[in-house]
Amino acid sequence: MSVKKIFFSLLFIFFACSVVYAQDNPQQQTDTASQSNEAAKSENKDVKATDESKKAEEEKKEEIKKSEDKKASEELKQAEEKDKSINQGTAPVSGATQAVSSESSASSESKPKKEFFTGSTIGFGNSFGINPDNPLSTLSMKILPKLNLPWTDFFFLSGRIDISKEVTNSDSTSYQYETQLSDARLEFVFPELYREKYTDISLSGTFRISFPTSKASQYATLMWGNMIDLGISRGFFGEKGKPETQKVFLGYDFRFYKNWHEYTTSQVQESTGGYYKEYPLRVKTADYLNTGSTNLEYQVAHIFSGSVAITEKLTFVGYFWVINGWAYELYSGGKRGTRDSIDFNIELDYQVYKWLVVDCGLDTFQPQLLPNSTYTNNPFWRNTYDNYTTLYFDVSFIF
Repeated sequence: MSVKKIFFSLLFIFFACSVVYAQDNPQQQTDTASQSNEAAKSENKDVKATDESKKAEEEKKEEIKKSEDKKASEELKQAEEKDKSINQGTAPVSGATQAVSSESSASSESKPKKEFFTGSTIGFGNSFGINPDNPLSTLSMKILPKLNLPWTDFFFLSGRIDISKEVTNSDSTSYQYETQLSDARLEFVFPELYREKYTDISLSGTFRISFPTSKASQYATLMWGNMIDLGISRGFFGEKGKPETQKVFLGYDFRFYKNWHEYTTSQVQESTGGYYKEYPLRVKTADYLNTGSTNLEYQVAHIFSGSVAITEKLTFVGYFWVINGWAYELYSGGKRGTRDSIDFNIELDYQVYKWLVVDCGLDTFQPQLLPNSTYTNNPFWRNTYDNYTTLYFDVSFIF
């Protein structure tokens, strides 16, 4: 047999065996095909899972980025609001003083840092009389320290002392160009004791201790004096509960004074010069030098006040005081002596900078009774020899 025939014979036998084996094992072919399909499906699932994982990771990164952007935007907004609140001016407080409301809902981190002596003031002024027959020009300096307490906004401490010198011929000093001190005082100021949320009426309070650093008080043998003030005020034309946004304020204060003297009458000195030496019986309302008059033990003051913010920097302010005083009770009996006075004051305040304020105004301080024992009929203007009406100009530096 030739080689060619042998090769084709073997090839035929191999083909025949393959056909027979395939017919006898159909399940194995199915399993092989199934395995191939499962492998393909598994591979597709792995690819799909990988894609989904990548997508979820990208979405998470996007959410984190949005959250960070939102947080940064909120912080920027808070910073802008904080700067805006710092830059805004303050509104007048209750009655004759000023009351500034604190926002208790704001967090301590968003509030500006409070310095101990922020708000302390040093001022310089000049007042002029309006009567040409008795010229009056007085230079003055006022010192008003303020102590803020870092642990509370409920109250703060303040003080005041004035230094003055009349450059014209004086009617009340011992010698020409004498430098005079006012009484020194220490105050505990409660700018907002309570605010009624529906009417937006604010209640404030002040307690004062006065020390006899003035010559008038020393002549009167004053040891010290006390004053209690309760004031109510309301702002208009602004956001309710936020005085810094309100443009108009109306207020009323009730003040009670108690003086503690060593003697019930003032001392009398033989040679002091000035107005009282020539006219010992002519006494001005607030001065009792060298007269021997009875000292005042109690005083009550009713103070009506108002202010209008004309612009952001220009403010008109007005006050009207009604003051009643009672002297010490005499040992011989009888009624207490009384001394009553009134004070009318209007002024314009202009805030040049946050630390600089200039103001000019008119003040009329006079006794309620005229020399003929009748009541004054003009509480706003009195052009007499006594210079009850004065004009003034002040410059104040705020720290």
